[in-house]
Amino acid sequence: MQKEQPDGLKTIENIKRIAYDEFMAKGFRKASLRQIVKKAGVTTGAFYGYYDSKEELFADLIDDHVERIMTIMDNNISKHIVRAEYDSIFSVSEEEMEEIKQALREIYKHRGVMKIIVSSAEGTKYGNFLERVASQRVSYYCGYDDDALYTKSHHMNRHLLYHIILEMYYAFCELSMFDLTDNEFAENALGLWNFYAIGCAYLAGFKSTLVEVKG
Repeated sequence: MQKEQPDGLKTIENIKRIAYDEFMAKGFRKASLRQIVKKAGVTTGAFYGYYDSKEELFADLIDDHVERIMTIMDNNISKHIVRAEYDSIFSVSEEEMEEIKQALREIYKHRGVMKIIVSSAEGTKYGNFLERVASQRVSYYCGYDDDALYTKSHHMNRHLLYHIILEMYYAFCELSMFDLTDNEFAENALGLWNFYAIGCAYLAGFKSTLVEVKG
């Protein structure tokens, strides 16, 4: 846990800024704590007054952002992706679509965290983060235990659904690598969401595989 230090917020933010660049350039395993400390202009002893380890520094960089992203996903996006209780077309209202776009714009503000998770997190608790989240989503959508293969209401193959959801998360993260405006990211991410939702609908045996907006 990050240690409280009076008048140390600027130093902490500077350490985190330098650490982000170091982690992005080299990945967590190869990132040099010595270089981080040197570039931040603090002594090693001073660094350990703020953090106990490189692992703790990495966690402080992204924990709160990841929690925020997952809350947005759960509350504003995931509830719209799979509606397995209905054997009909996927549809959302104009209000719901704007809610989704706003959520995507908010997620893009945390794009630095997504970049680290995809490219630099090996060796940390986030090394297989997207895989674990995809697995959790499959269990949520299917409503079955881990040994089951199909949902009760549809012929949804769990393993295929897992890969669809995982690839969707990776696609969102890869999209965050581009220099876009919040609105451009939201529009492109929505296109990706539609693409993967169509695959989910097909596997679930829905009569229609189109995602539409209903006014």
